[in-house]
Amino acid sequence: MPIGTTIRYHVIASDGINQSRYPAESELSFRVRLPAPTDLAGPTGRVVATTARLTWTAPKTSRHSLDGYRVYRGGDLVAETTDAEALVPLAGGGADVFSVSAVYDAGEGDLSEPIFLDVALPSLDLLSPSEAWSGEQVRARLVGDNLLLVQDEVSLSLGDGVVVREISVSTVDELSLLLEIAEDAAAGKRELLLTSGSVSLSVPDAFEVLGGDGGPRLLTLSPESVRQGERATLCVTASAPFYATPSVSLGEGVVIESTTLTAADTACAELVVEPQAALGDRVARVDDGRRLYTNLSVQIRDNLNPPTESCASAPAGASAIGAALALSVLRRRRRVSTP
Repeated sequence: MPIGTTIRYHVIASDGINQSRYPAESELSFRVRLPAPTDLAGPTGRVVATTARLTWTAPKTSRHSLDGYRVYRGGDLVAETTDAEALVPLAGGGADVFSVSAVYDAGEGDLSEPIFLDVALPSLDLLSPSEAWSGEQVRARLVGDNLLLVQDEVSLSLGDGVVVREISVSTVDELSLLLEIAEDAAAGKRELLLTSGSVSLSVPDAFEVLGGDGGPRLLTLSPESVRQGERATLCVTASAPFYATPSVSLGEGVVIESTTLTAADTACAELVVEPQAALGDRVARVDDGRRLYTNLSVQIRDNLNPPTESCASAPAGASAIGAALALSVLRRRRRVSTP
C-alpha cells in the first residue's frame, strides 16, 4: 500500500439477529506512514550566526532500510545527509523553524516534531570606501549588525592582492581597517569574509579593486630636501582633494609640529630636522584618514655649518699662541748674536 495512503473504516458487530456499528455514523481512519526521527535539537538561547548544527535520533524500524535524512526550514528543503546531524543555513526574522524526515527504501517518512531557533543574523550594513585602486593604501570603515566584534579575535579577508594591515574594533558592530592593494592585484569584485569568535560572515561583491593607475596620489612635494638642524615648511599637493587635514610623517629624527590645509588638495607641515637625523631619502607618509599616500620622498642632507671640534689636550687658540712665542724667542736670539 503506498506510503501516505489514508485508510477509512468502521466496525460492524452482529450476533446474527442484532447488529451494531462503530462509530455509529462517522468513520475511523489511519494513514500508512514511515516513522520520523526523534529528539531534534539545535543550539539553545540566542543564536548569532549564519549557520547552525542540528542533531536528532534515528527512528526505530526493522521493516525498511534507512537511506538518509532531509532537513526542512519551514517548507523549504535546506539539507540532505546520511548522518543524524546537519549544518543548516539560518534565515533570521522568525523564519527558523526546522523539522527533519527520514528517507527509507520505501519512500520519505513523516516529519519530526519541529524546533524553533531564536536567530540574530550577522549582517554587513556599510563598508566605506567599498573600492580602491591597485597600488593604493586606504582606510575603511565597516559597520554591521550582530557581529560581536572583539579586538584580537577578528580576522578579515578580501582575497588575493588585498592585505589587511590594521584592524581596530570600535564597538561590537563597528571596526576600522587599513587595506593595502597590491600593484598587480586583479581588478574586480571581491568577497568579504569576516570572523570574530563564533561569528562568521560572508558577503559576496562587498569590495572592488579598480584596475589601472587612476588612483589619487601625491603630485608635488616642496622642498625636496632639508638639512640636519633645519626648520622648514613642507608642502604637498595631491591629485584629488584630501579627505581631511592629513598627518605627515618623515620618520625618526624629523619632528612635525603642525599641519594645515592651504587648499583642498594641498597641505603644509611645519617641521624641525634634528641635528643628528640620519641622512638619505625619507618616504613622506601623508595620511588624510581615507588614504595613505607614500609615493614621494624627501632627502635629508648634512648640516652646512657643523660644530668645530677642538683637540682635547689643548684649549682653543693654543697653536697660535705657541707660534707667537716661538717667533719672539727667535728675534731675541738674533739681537744677542749681533756684534
